[in-house]
Amino acid sequence: MAKRFLLLTAVLFSWTLIYSQCQYENETKTLGIGLVEYDNYNHKEPVIQIFEDPNLTDLFAKWSVYEDEAPCCAKFHKSDYGIAEFVVIDSTSNSYKILTNNDEIKYIPKTIDYVFWSWEEYLTESFGIRRKRDDINIKNQPIKSSPDLNSSTIQLPDERYELLCVLAVKDDWIKIKYDCFYNKDNNQNEGMPCSTYISECTDSAIGWLKWKNDNKLLIDIFTMP
Repeated sequence: MAKRFLLLTAVLFSWTLIYSQCQYENETKTLGIGLVEYDNYNHKEPVIQIFEDPNLTDLFAKWSVYEDEAPCCAKFHKSDYGIAEFVVIDSTSNSYKILTNNDEIKYIPKTIDYVFWSWEEYLTESFGIRRKRDDINIKNQPIKSSPDLNSSTIQLPDERYELLCVLAVKDDWIKIKYDCFYNKDNNQNEGMPCSTYISECTDSAIGWLKWKNDNKLLIDIFTMP
């Protein structure tokens, strides 16, 4: 009995330690083919189940996406908003092969309880993106006239506070359009996905931007207002 208690204590401690190391965005050894998340909008009990095997017979963990403590880190992880989005590296007829804690392989059921986004869908259906601000080299990443670093550079009207709408994805590059409403005092489109109104920006700058480099995202992606 004492051994079982010690084992349970060790597991709970390791889960707490793992969660304490989770950020909103966590590194993974690859960005895979897209992301999978629990469908919070269509289900009343947002409980994630993750398995050790593709046949879904060996349960790794089961928890609510709103719990403060989780057994592993997702690519995007924020429990107070119910966000736990895992990188998908492959799929079978009944499961998604995912990455947790950077490089640990687990499996999520391929059911109506979960939503899969290809990276193209995730980017083009977002509320917008911006270049990362935490790295001076990435911050100064230029917007180019074509998906080629040697092409001419496109200047934005205001690069201090930018929101860019993704129009298309081509490998490591995204075609973007400057959100002309973002810096206005009375933004009538605030809280809306940029794809619903970006066509109204008739004279906004359009260009190409690298969105990833191997397993590293070079942009911040806004998936909520």
